[in-house]
Amino acid sequence: MNKDNQQQENNPEYDTKSASEHLEALSKLSPRDMESQNDKPRTINEQIIANKGKIQSKSISKFKKQPIDKKRLDESYTKIMSRIQGGLPTNNRFFSKIIHHKTIETISEVIGSTLARPNAILFGAIFAFVSSLTLYIIAKTIGYALSGSESIIAFGIGWLGGLMYDLLYFLVAGNKPE
Repeated sequence: MNKDNQQQENNPEYDTKSASEHLEALSKLSPRDMESQNDKPRTINEQIIANKGKIQSKSISKFKKQPIDKKRLDESYTKIMSRIQGGLPTNNRFFSKIIHHKTIETISEVIGSTLARPNAILFGAIFAFVSSLTLYIIAKTIGYALSGSESIIAFGIGWLGGLMYDLLYFLVAGNKPE
């Protein structure tokens, strides 16, 4: 049981009235009673009722005033990464430091946004499966032996098809497909 609940149970004036009943009771108080009511410490619900439903928060407003710039973003990233990496086992920490190095992350982002597009990989895999299956069935009926490079070549053709699809989608819709 927390502190607020204990205070509410020990307080003889506390009851389970609805918010509208509390507002009506507060509006019927005389100015002198209102002052004495203001002197008492209130629960959060009573403060909201006294402010007529308006919630005032001073702590949130101080964060909204500060713009997020590149320097603060980098500092925050560094602090979070060091805190998380500190809780990892030694081998995982070493691997995490390698893959989260700025150079490697930049290269990974560039490759992920250009070469390793999801549609390109999906189109490549589907085209490789269908064309390899078709070639295998044709080669089996004719009696021809496959060399093994058919699947890789088919994947490359399908991958290029996926990149072309992304390009056309970008040109027509004006934004990258997710």
